[in-house]
Amino acid sequence: MSLEQALQYKDKFLAADHNWSPQTKHIYRKSFNRYINSGFPDTTYRAMIVRCLNRLSKWCFEEGLTESHVPLKGGNKYGHRTRVFNDEELEAILNCITPIHFQEMVRLIYYTGARQCEVRNYDFEHFGHYMRAKSKGGDRLIRTNRQAQEVIARGHKWKYSACTASRAFRDNMKRLKMSGTLHDLRRTFGLRMIKKIGIYETSKLLGHASVETTEKHYAPLLAIDIDDFVL
Repeated sequence: MSLEQALQYKDKFLAADHNWSPQTKHIYRKSFNRYINSGFPDTTYRAMIVRCLNRLSKWCFEEGLTESHVPLKGGNKYGHRTRVFNDEELEAILNCITPIHFQEMVRLIYYTGARQCEVRNYDFEHFGHYMRAKSKGGDRLIRTNRQAQEVIARGHKWKYSACTASRAFRDNMKRLKMSGTLHDLRRTFGLRMIKKIGIYETSKLLGHASVETTEKHYAPLLAIDIDDFVL
């Protein structure tokens, strides 16, 4: 699927009845626009764009709009990010991010390991040692430690979209002369908790469907963290 074909057929494809949820349609539109405006990103989001383009290409072929369907490679094969923050970086991130309500959101993500989509809007319910938030597959119960409870108790409320949250974090990281994403905070939480309490308990804290998901994402990080050994 070329850029020209994506431009030509994406609106017709999006207007067709695919029995999608509104969120699925939003993902397709967002992926097409990202590709058209900026090309393929050098992140794991590339795989999502490739899958959306391949679905568009297949639909165009089935509808007789194009003469062939040649799937792009990379829809399922991509390297997982392995970025985690060290102690010095965390010290700056947790104390020097601005404005204050955004800093509190960043702290909550790190202290709970929550996905940013679960806490970008301060619309979650909190019940002392846990909170209920809207997640990818519905509501999720998220365990809160003392540090997270203190963030909530301070009452700095926030509301961010995915774009504005990512942009705010990127701008802060640039100011602090560091690199990284909001999701890297969740990954840092996961790796540190695995070392503290083990992978099975951490998998539950992260809200993974199974421990196999946790192993897939954290095995590369755990492998390079093994102490030196001799055969």
